[in-house]
Parts: sequence; structure tokens; C-alpha cells
Amino acid sequence: MKPALASLTLAAVLGIASIPQADAWTRSESFATSQGIYHGRASGGCRDDICARSVSIIGPDGGAFSRLESISRVGPNTYEYSCTTTGSNGRSITRSGTIVTFPDDGYGF
Repeated sequence: MKPALASLTLAAVLGIASIPQADAWTRSESFATSQGIYHGRASGGCRDDICARSVSIIGPDGGAFSRLESISRVGPNTYEYSCTTTGSNGRSITRSGTIVTFPDDGYGF
């Protein structure tokens, strides 16, 4: 596992560890393809107005992929999100932004 990937995964685990058990979840799965066996793990949860999810997949050649996503409510109808994806080469890309929703006015438009 690359250092950047290990750091990202550790940060996700530490962040999720502070979420109460009732709101946290973890899933693990292995699946076989013609190229070999892949192992995946995902965990996440919500606390107050923040939700986070961490996903990591390790391929048969030891290459790893991870993704850390979070979203938080920062005001009425306003949310901030962040998503960092790291590939087996250690390179990562982060996308983030703000989402503004409009309350349902009852008209269905």
C-alpha cells in the first residue's frame, strides 16, 4: 500500500471511529474476475450534520484504490462536500464544492 493511500485510509478510519456505533457501518467483500481476486472494504456513518464514507479495493497484483467522501450541512439548505480518490500509483484527485437545495414549495416543480 502506498504511503498516501495508507494515510488516507488511516484518516478515514480515525474519523469514522468517532461516530457512535448505531450510526456507523462496515462492509467487506472479495470478488473474483478473470484477472484474479479483488478485496474491498467500505465503512461510513453520520454524526450530527456530517456523513463520511471510505472505500478501498486491493487488486490481485497488490495495486490499491481508495476513495474518501464526506458531506456536511453548513446552513439551511446548504451542504459542502469533498471526495478524494487515490489510485495505485499514489496520485489523488480531490473534488469539493457547495450544494444549495431549494425547499419543497408543495407545487412539485
